[in-house]
Amino acid sequence: MGESERLRGGSLLCRNDAERGRLMDMSRRLGPAKRGAMIALLIANVIGVPTFGVWYLPPLVLAVVAFAIGQARLVYVRRPEYVLAASWLFGEAMIAISIALAHGPRLYLLALFISPLLLWSVAFPPRPAAMAVVISAVAMTLTAVLVDPRALADAPFVLLYPLTVVIAASIPAAAAREVDRQSRQTAVADQLTGLLNRVALQARVAEIEHQTTISGHPVTIVVGDIDHFKHINDTYGHAQGDEVLKEVASRLSGAAEPEPVYRLGGEEFIVLLPDVDVGSARTVAERLQACVRDGEVAGVGVTMSFGVAVSSADEPLDYELLFGRADRALYRAKAEGRDRVVYGTADDPRLASENVVTSDRRRAKDARDAASPTSPAELDPRIARERAQTASWLVSDDLEREHLVDLGRRIHQSNRPAYIVTFGAVVAAAFVYGWPTVVAPILAAIIYNVVEHHLDRLPRPEYALGAMWLATQAANGIGLGFVRLSSAHAPLFALPVMVIMTIGSSAVFPRKGVVIGVTFAALVTIASGIVIDPSLAAADPGLIALPVALVITAGLIGAAAGRSAVDHRGAAVVDQLTGMLNRAALEARVAELTHHSTSVGQEVAVIVGDLDRFKRINDTHGHSTGDEVLQTVAYRIRKHLRTFESAYRVGGEEFVVLLPGVGVEEAEAVAQRICQAVRDEPVGRLPVTISLGLASSTPHEAFDYQAVFGEADQALYEAKRRGRDRVCGADTLASAIAA
Repeated sequence: MGESERLRGGSLLCRNDAERGRLMDMSRRLGPAKRGAMIALLIANVIGVPTFGVWYLPPLVLAVVAFAIGQARLVYVRRPEYVLAASWLFGEAMIAISIALAHGPRLYLLALFISPLLLWSVAFPPRPAAMAVVISAVAMTLTAVLVDPRALADAPFVLLYPLTVVIAASIPAAAAREVDRQSRQTAVADQLTGLLNRVALQARVAEIEHQTTISGHPVTIVVGDIDHFKHINDTYGHAQGDEVLKEVASRLSGAAEPEPVYRLGGEEFIVLLPDVDVGSARTVAERLQACVRDGEVAGVGVTMSFGVAVSSADEPLDYELLFGRADRALYRAKAEGRDRVVYGTADDPRLASENVVTSDRRRAKDARDAASPTSPAELDPRIARERAQTASWLVSDDLEREHLVDLGRRIHQSNRPAYIVTFGAVVAAAFVYGWPTVVAPILAAIIYNVVEHHLDRLPRPEYALGAMWLATQAANGIGLGFVRLSSAHAPLFALPVMVIMTIGSSAVFPRKGVVIGVTFAALVTIASGIVIDPSLAAADPGLIALPVALVITAGLIGAAAGRSAVDHRGAAVVDQLTGMLNRAALEARVAELTHHSTSVGQEVAVIVGDLDRFKRINDTHGHSTGDEVLQTVAYRIRKHLRTFESAYRVGGEEFVVLLPGVGVEEAEAVAQRICQAVRDEPVGRLPVTISLGLASSTPHEAFDYQAVFGEADQALYEAKRRGRDRVCGADTLASAIAA
């Protein structure tokens, strides 16, 4: 088996590199939550020493030390999932030993099994997460049976309550994990072609750079560019150009298997080939070239040029240097007549002068991006200002509000099995501790469902959802408190049930909401324990301290998972190169404007822009210079738009601006402003211009984006035909056709 195949191969715990990569990233993101949880649990266990004795602490300390050692070793091993699994299993064993060494009501310590399970459920893929639930439930049951069978026989709910939490709390944790996974998939996929994008490429480069420090094996980069793609767009239109891009992407993916193809932008693609030498690289590159050339692509004859570079053996991968060689080879292929493969060499003197500054800038940016997806606010302050107008005290913008409501619904729907398990445990406990204990939780659940179904009608749904979180936790606390009125028993071991809702709700809300919710849940837990048996709570505060620490732990873990999901969701609607909104954001905005215009008849103008002779810039000066031009132009476009006007990058050098409530004349003024802003100042030493076409929907009629875009696109081509660097409207196009 080749090195690259082994590096990309699955394992029992992670089926592929995508799952492994998410596990590693999630483990890093959970770092602060782990530290906070350890501190909270340490304080709780110290408080519990008078109740449980001092000897139950050393095994827990050993578990923490082993976990810390495992975390430190993750970056040095090829299968980090096994290191995490070993440390988790060791922790489970140490918890069982700790309970065995304790004295007093030691079965109260069964709740210690909950904390590591929550971490596992959020970080690991579904199959091992389900295995962990089974292992935790079995370990908890065996520990209770073997350590103190008499106490278990006298009060079986001392096991059933924490067992319920293990099963039920893992479900919202898994729901948060799935939303995060889906957000990541959207963030790393190109919306047009379905290929992986720059974000995914950065993560893969970081992984291969790390692996080559261990293996020293060569890595090949193949950079491809569709020949005369600008001519295809200008001749057949953007819609046909998009079809060509999708078909080329499909063919390249089939020819490059098992390695993925990444879309850099526009008509540019890249393939990374770990453990591939020069001879094999030639075979792969020529196969990619042939798959595009052989047969028409979406009804058009298409060819591609490729640049190939292979890293030196026994040296770590320097991606920027290698990419520069492949990029230069690509341009030599263009200069030599296109439709060919050219191999880059290490002694190309032009690389040093053209790529050093860009390399340093890209390396710093890629390091930041690989560590964390970039939020819209970090990419462009203007986007942040625009979205801040929709903010409330609890959420920063509509994107976060949408995420909050969506995640709340997903977790609520996924929680149905958890509700069944919890309801069964509560009803069973009612036969022992009294039926008044179930009244408040059931009423709260009914009200929560009613409110959840009406969130779309509320202007600030985050407040309603937050209020229901607090109300439901209060109802759960009231249900626990009623034990004092209906039973002589003091089931303080029921307090960990407060964890079940905390883990899911903490994943839904932003940081300040989590702080309020978790603090409230902790106070309700304390109050419930005091109400149930004030004398026992005063004599053995450790019986309450542990559930409170678990509530805090659940809040920290849920918040980390939710933050990861919203970060990746933000990255999914922002073009990572320019900071502009992307196709996914455009589609969402179009749907919103279509719905709104149907109701109020508001006209919407569309401006389509395309940089003039951008292909020449790329071919003459390289992709790095082309990227800088795109970034600068994107900034100038956004800078000269008003708050309600949104700009999107929809392709290589193609932009769309949506102007709700704007007619043709006002849209033309906006387009002229953009055209002048791009023209007025060179980018570096390069003069840059843009051509724009515009059209508007009919007032008092529904907004048909495809129709209006088509008119604006045709007007854009009229601007190109008239000499570029100008604005043409649909009326200008009509006049040209009539003439």
